[in-house]
Amino acid sequence: MLQNSVLTNVVNAKGWTPMADGATPIYTEYNNSGAGSDTSAMQFLTASSAAISTETVWGSDWKTWIDTSY
Repeated sequence: MLQNSVLTNVVNAKGWTPMADGATPIYTEYNNSGAGSDTSAMQFLTASSAAISTETVWGSDWKTWIDTSY
């Protein structure tokens, strides 16, 4: 998941590729900008119509195991 980020042209236009036979990567973008933010050629893109919350990604207890001062 990449969201609210400025992506440079180092991002491969096709996005991600499977790391193992039979694996399906899940790749989601929302509200990105920059030369690497064009999603039109991405093979494994899952469209996102809204930002995804920290709790959705890491769970409701994320502040107990992630160093928020970093």
